[in-house]
Amino acid sequence: MKHLVIFFILSISLVGCTNNAHTAEWNKIDSCIRNSDTTALQFLRNIGNDKNDFSKADRMRYELLLASAHNKFFISMTSDSIMKDVVDYYSDNGNNNQRMEASYLLGCVYRDMGDAPLAIKYYEDAVKHTDKDCDFYTLSRIYGQMAGIFEEQDSYNIMLSYFKLASKYAFMAKDTLGALSYYRNEERGYYFTGKYDSVFIINKHVRSLYRRYGYKELASVPSDLEIYIYLLQKRFVKAKYYMDISDKYFDKKYMHTNEYGISGYHKGLYYLGVNKLDSAKYFFERELYNYSDYNNKQAAAKGLFMLYRKKKDADSIAKYSELWNNTVDSSYAHMSTRHLQQMHAIFNYSRYKNLAQQKDYQLKIRTTLIIVIIIVLFLLSLIFYMRNRLR
Repeated sequence: MKHLVIFFILSISLVGCTNNAHTAEWNKIDSCIRNSDTTALQFLRNIGNDKNDFSKADRMRYELLLASAHNKFFISMTSDSIMKDVVDYYSDNGNNNQRMEASYLLGCVYRDMGDAPLAIKYYEDAVKHTDKDCDFYTLSRIYGQMAGIFEEQDSYNIMLSYFKLASKYAFMAKDTLGALSYYRNEERGYYFTGKYDSVFIINKHVRSLYRRYGYKELASVPSDLEIYIYLLQKRFVKAKYYMDISDKYFDKKYMHTNEYGISGYHKGLYYLGVNKLDSAKYFFERELYNYSDYNNKQAAAKGLFMLYRKKKDADSIAKYSELWNNTVDSSYAHMSTRHLQQMHAIFNYSRYKNLAQQKDYQLKIRTTLIIVIIIVLFLLSLIFYMRNRLR
């Protein structure tokens, strides 16, 4: 008996060691991911060489962290099979924070795969796992992702509500920069609904909060939307003041990004507004020929159309009017295709959801019938037994 007890204790100890063999490494990798340290990817690559020898608990933790790192560092995830296994595993074995993170990351996989309805479904599933010991950092990211999806659907009021929640929970997680970033993102909802005063109010408040929390440099950087609204309102002195500040803090490594192309469009609008037409032409043409996305092409063509309209150059007006119309059509076609794909995904999701609900209903009916049959058989058996006994 004594030997049996010792064997049992050793077995439990070995299982415990196996399940937690890499705990220190997992915690280190998790910390790197949260601090945007890309060495997390190297750690995961190194440790992943031995993943076939992991216990199931370690393998699931590895896959969870790998998905988290890919999501953090903008590495697209193109398959849902592994994360489905991770979600299933943690639904039976993990705590609420692990269940929340697993469902959240499966939602991110569907986001990368372009399936917005399934992404939202798993984000909503993730939120259901919150409790008094909730990981508010992850919760804030979930709401931030939901806001982004509804922005793509042009549902700006829903987007605003989720950015507010994202900011709230980021503050609760003591992630001040994240909270202020989500708060500033609310400007987009106000801009697209034509509430320009609210855009200015948000940015003024965000800058004061950056100063309060010690981020003086960020407090100086203006929003691109602020600049664009000043240009629309022909407040060129104010627009130039903020453009100069923006250029001062601009990181040159982003020179060839589409976002930088839009800032060139702003410069073109400014110079067009103050009648420095050669400078305006330079920035519009640079945007037209150096950037390939629909927004830049459309903005540049519109800028050149306005420029030549001001010059009263009929041939160029016709040329850039046609180009502007073509880029608008291309942009609309691209947007329409994206929305059609999303609608198709919504249709498929609804269809599969209805099928699942039907199967669930049928299963409940069958289960109820089986229970009724068992009860009836039991009662008949009891009646038969009592009759025989009375005889």
